[in-house]
Amino acid sequence: MKTKTEWRAFVVAAVLACLALLVFIIAVSTDYWLLIDMPLDEETVNSTEHSIILSRRVGLWEVCTTRVYTANHKTETTCNNINLFPTEDDEENSNILLDYRRSETAMSIVALSVMILGEVFMVYAYKQNKYMITRLTGILFLISVVAVLACIQLFQAAKRPVLQSVQDEIKRPVQSHYGWSFGFAWVTLTLVLVAGVVFLALSRKRKKTHGVPGDEEDTDSNDDNGTSQVDDL
Repeated sequence: MKTKTEWRAFVVAAVLACLALLVFIIAVSTDYWLLIDMPLDEETVNSTEHSIILSRRVGLWEVCTTRVYTANHKTETTCNNINLFPTEDDEENSNILLDYRRSETAMSIVALSVMILGEVFMVYAYKQNKYMITRLTGILFLISVVAVLACIQLFQAAKRPVLQSVQDEIKRPVQSHYGWSFGFAWVTLTLVLVAGVVFLALSRKRKKTHGVPGDEEDTDSNDDNGTSQVDDL
């Protein structure tokens, strides 16, 4: 049986784990991971192009582009899903960028799956009060931490080829910074890490002493009796 303090810690860790899952779902489903601004220069302003790209935001699954039309100066934002498995007829920026995108989306799916599995075992551990299930819950959450961290690192590594592809497309310098979706991924990592460590700490069994008072005295008296019998002999 867990003590009252341990139950409180269990509930706090469970709340953190549920919050982490919610935050990561929001992060993965939104496209504010990388924000790219494209300042206009004099050449671009005086160009005769039908439209000019102003900014772009990049997510794990979607890319949204904001452009202005030179005829009526109207701005429009269009979003397109990232094609992770293009055919030979599709235009792709580079094989390296495609590999990064496939890897980061795969790791996000792994992180979500392991996190959801950890939530299931967390509920089971709460109902059954099993130390082994609590330990397994902590291990699953720590595995999801590794998956989230891998997803973040892969996205950071993909930043350079993404910016290079944008510069090749618009032929002018760009500015970029990470968005709030990327920050949510770091928040998820922190929350899941704390929850996993707490569950592992709660999975340690407390040693119970089953000794009966007076046992040591009986043992000592038995030793004395045995010694006196040997002396008599």
